[in-house]
Amino acid sequence: MRIITSLVLLLFLSTSYAQEDRVDEYNRNLDDLTIPKRGPNKAKYTHAFLSYGFIIGESVGDSSSIKYGNSSTFSVGFRSKYRLTKFYELGYEIAYLRTRYLPVQDSLKNLPDGELHDKEMLANNALEVLVFNRFKLKNKDHSAGIFIDIGAYGNWNYRNVHYTKNEDAIPGAGRTVVKNYFLEYMNDYAYGLTARIGFNRFALDFRYRLSDVFDSKAKYGELPNMVIALQLGLHQ
Repeated sequence: MRIITSLVLLLFLSTSYAQEDRVDEYNRNLDDLTIPKRGPNKAKYTHAFLSYGFIIGESVGDSSSIKYGNSSTFSVGFRSKYRLTKFYELGYEIAYLRTRYLPVQDSLKNLPDGELHDKEMLANNALEVLVFNRFKLKNKDHSAGIFIDIGAYGNWNYRNVHYTKNEDAIPGAGRTVVKNYFLEYMNDYAYGLTARIGFNRFALDFRYRLSDVFDSKAKYGELPNMVIALQLGLHQ
């Protein structure tokens, strides 16, 4: 979490610095004296963003049921877009993405085994590349306006983790935490489709994962493959 907090702070500071007013020796704003070529509604623009969302949809099989509301996603990254026409833009994103699945602790559970825990989590830490088409519904100066994005993404899940926590599970220990890495039953790559509607800084993002979370050799029901998230663009 310290690393994520540092990344967020660095992205915010770099974005804020890049968008400071430029002045000449007479303290005149140069952006007001020239025709701007960069900005949320200009020919090209790059900015940082944050996103937080929730896993939705149904699992395949009762044994892979998850706790909705607790199972979530978080991402932070950079977005670049290029304006091709007045109402169409093409862009891409590079981001860090963390996805958490919290299995339901009941008698049907077998993910990744039948043992019950006080807290259990399967997590993907991924690097993501996303390409999108942006259709502008309303253009506004110094604003991203109102838009719809349609795109596709690909992820490299560079670290998959199975985490468990139990209270008073071992005599003499008040809490036992176990983390398992290099999970052979989880896939290292993911891909899917995205759609979002945005209002300047804010966007409602929907994702549909086409790939499976688990390896084809694993005998698990598949986890829900949809996410709904709120995004915040760190720009003017």
